[in-house]
Amino acid sequence: MASKRVAVVGLGIVGLLAALEALDRGYKVEAYEAYEALGRGASGHNAGVIHVLQPPFINRKARLARRANRLFDSIASRAGFRLRRLPGLIVYRGNRERLLAMGAAGVLRILGYPVRLVGQGVFRDLCPSSEARVDGAILVEGYGTVVPWEAVRAIGDLVASMGAEIHYSTEVEEVRPARGGRGPIVRSPLGDREYDAVVVAAGADTARLARQAGLRPPRMGYYKGVMALARLDCRAVAAPLVSRTRSRETKGGGVIPWPTGEVLLGPTFQATRDPWDTSYTRGDLEATAGLYTSVLGFAPEPHAGFAGTRVKNLERDDFYTEARRGVAFLGAIDSPGFTSSPLLARWALEAALAGGGGP
Repeated sequence: MASKRVAVVGLGIVGLLAALEALDRGYKVEAYEAYEALGRGASGHNAGVIHVLQPPFINRKARLARRANRLFDSIASRAGFRLRRLPGLIVYRGNRERLLAMGAAGVLRILGYPVRLVGQGVFRDLCPSSEARVDGAILVEGYGTVVPWEAVRAIGDLVASMGAEIHYSTEVEEVRPARGGRGPIVRSPLGDREYDAVVVAAGADTARLARQAGLRPPRMGYYKGVMALARLDCRAVAAPLVSRTRSRETKGGGVIPWPTGEVLLGPTFQATRDPWDTSYTRGDLEATAGLYTSVLGFAPEPHAGFAGTRVKNLERDDFYTEARRGVAFLGAIDSPGFTSSPLLARWALEAALAGGGGP
């Protein structure tokens, strides 16, 4: 029997892992990437956190992140990118925040999360660079960090070495669901090509392709995050319990030790109309670093930084996942989308092959 042919449209982290899943199952994979290299979108421009917690803790995004977290150990080992495992600290100050932390820790324990309350001494041991006066923290086991563009490119090299045919600088014009005995069709400058299944994980372009296929994706907005890099000694992801950056659009950022030995600060978020906006200024980096004085006790001097834009579902706090007649569409893969990507990719492949359901 001939091997099934799977197309992947968009080679961010979800598309790459969908390609890897298909290759592992013995399928032939052909992938389309609109740009000349991997990592141009949000997959290559994010804080690189492998999440454990994701407010409100019980929705689909939170469940996916929690289940997918540990899958990254084997993915990193196979692809050869760096993954740093470390705890998370949610820092509190004052009696009011102490009571809030006690209540939050109790709820998280009931939900089965690996958390405990620790004092100022543990915080200082894990983050010696901090000069902040804190009263304690909720310690959460199991976080991880990666350099996002390093991870994306390493997985790209892996799927290419396994035989995936990748078309760079090839923008897909249309994806047609299966009809009349024919499989789904991908239309591109290479012509119309038929497959057994198609996974569309094309970032900002997913909504256009879904609408052309007769679907009604949710309204989507674009939010740019600026991230600053500083040289600090901190061995835990640290964030304030009460965050100045937390809002309806984002759950907030933090002090994030990278595998490189640097510490990332951020991200900040602001609305933009450009889904590929990666612009920032020196002032943006300094403003980002200044947001974490409550955790560090000072505004660190950033030596480098970057920015990236994510696509967000404006109608509900969820990813967009939908399948129809051999095609699975994934969009609005904002935080914790990088963490959730192995399970999103698995759902997309299975839904495209069989149809129906959600991750």
